[in-house]
Amino acid sequence: ADEFAVDRHGINLHPHLSTVTYLTDCGAPTLIVDRRNPLSAGGEASPCGPIRRGMLSFPRSGKHVVFDGQLLHGNVPGEGEEGERVTLLVNVWLNHRPSICHRLPPETAQYLGSPDGVAELTPLEAPSQKVADPSDHALRSKFAWRAHMFKLHVPLPASYDTAVIGWSHSARLDDA
Repeated sequence: ADEFAVDRHGINLHPHLSTVTYLTDCGAPTLIVDRRNPLSAGGEASPCGPIRRGMLSFPRSGKHVVFDGQLLHGNVPGEGEEGERVTLLVNVWLNHRPSICHRLPPETAQYLGSPDGVAELTPLEAPSQKVADPSDHALRSKFAWRAHMFKLHVPLPASYDTAVIGWSHSARLDDA
């Protein structure tokens, strides 16, 4: 989110797309759920409610995940293989530049490689589909965003590389 827009104008602005590129095979997976922030920060609307769909992605070096930048997302502590998770996060903004974003200086950009370099792309893989079972291990987590506490409760299926998860019940985001 454009934190400056929230602080200065009370508006939640999000990127059109958010991406996660895994640079290691270990660490916590990424969880993306179908809850969105309201446009007006601190207003009557709330991101709380039932969660019906989401995606769980475990790290694999070179894997690239793209999703709607408005969706609630984060890593799942305590899950995944032991080790340091290293990722490259890139947000794609359309018709907006985050307030305190600056172009990367050329002396730093030179270390990222040549734009003429050849990229090796792997074939696209559709994630598996999984309906969560209420008996699955449940993630129960509290987190803060902008001085507001939330609690998240979602049953998580056993380890998958990447899975789109459907929850028929028992997955929720609530005020803490």
